[in-house]
Amino acid sequence: MSQAAETWFPLFEFQKYLYRSYLLEPLEADPGGPVSLREWAKGELACGQAMNRGDGFSVSGTLSLAPGVTLAVELEGKKAATGTPARVTGKGTGLEGPTAGALYELSGLVHPAPSRDPGAAQVASIRGSVTAAKGPGGAPFDLARQPLGTVGSFVIVSLGPAG
Repeated sequence: MSQAAETWFPLFEFQKYLYRSYLLEPLEADPGGPVSLREWAKGELACGQAMNRGDGFSVSGTLSLAPGVTLAVELEGKKAATGTPARVTGKGTGLEGPTAGALYELSGLVHPAPSRDPGAAQVASIRGSVTAAKGPGGAPFDLARQPLGTVGSFVIVSLGPAG
């Protein structure tokens, strides 16, 4: 009789997070050739408490890219075996001002920080891809004037306790 692996619950609250996204740009015409990274966006993410959803979780927060330039962030994920990354999907939505109508879609992995509690851990980082899905005010480009459908990589890293 096999025993089910224990899962961990991500603890987002009371942490300060740094957000960075990057565009991968080919250096030559060869599809298998080298690429360079160009920063797409940077900011700070503040989250509330993650909510337990049976075998998953959800969390909401605010991504501040610049003064007056913020996105409401909603993430949902599945719990993973203790010590392994958990899958997460989500969206960043512009609700007012220059971001109103903008929509970004996220998909990635939540990496746990080392923890003494096998059932829960602070979030060390989230890494994945981000897609510009809708432009602000119906524009055919995103907040950084990239065409809709642009896909980049992102990383969210814990800077430690907020405060």
